[in-house]
Amino acid sequence: MSPRIGVEVPPGTPFRRIRMDDEMWNALAAAVAKADPELDRSKVIRQLVRWYIGETDHLPRRPEQKNASGDEEQS
Repeated sequence: MSPRIGVEVPPGTPFRRIRMDDEMWNALAAAVAKADPELDRSKVIRQLVRWYIGETDHLPRRPEQKNASGDEEQS
């Protein structure tokens, strides 16, 4: 059985590497911290992959986005 959203990855799960430029990687870290302090980049990436492969319809929560006037918009 594969892990589900909100379930920790079992110890011994292999590490995977992805390529992403530093600006995007750092922006992801900031967005994850703003959206949900309980998450980290790896958890969000796993949630996105589960959604992408059709294992779930649930997407991770996104942080509030700022509009042109600098106010936060509702997602």
